[in-house]
Amino acid sequence: MATIAGQTVTFALPENDTRQQNVSVGQAADGSFKFYKFRASDRIISIPLRGLTTSLKDSLASALEADADYTVAIAPDSHVDLGGGAGVSINAKWIDKQFNAIKERHNFWSVMLNFVRVV
Repeated sequence: MATIAGQTVTFALPENDTRQQNVSVGQAADGSFKFYKFRASDRIISIPLRGLTTSLKDSLASALEADADYTVAIAPDSHVDLGGGAGVSINAKWIDKQFNAIKERHNFWSVMLNFVRVV
């Protein structure tokens, strides 16, 4: 079973592979562009969770908010690759400004969590 911040969850589809480029872009008066890449891209990890019970949703929110710098351990299912290989645990920073859980049906919630892998 997968865990996020010590809470047992089940990852839902879709999986994605989003890369945030770390570049500064400027355009001169003559229309030319200048690019400055200041480091390698960051992998944005979006994890959809569905079918969370109310107690699991509350526990997950508390666990994410409890960490002072929002860095948590994520242990995926054996077939999920979060950048370290299939099934490999990573540390990542939770980058959402809000925990936005949506009730899908009685006592079941869904939420999308976004992280940046910490190497």
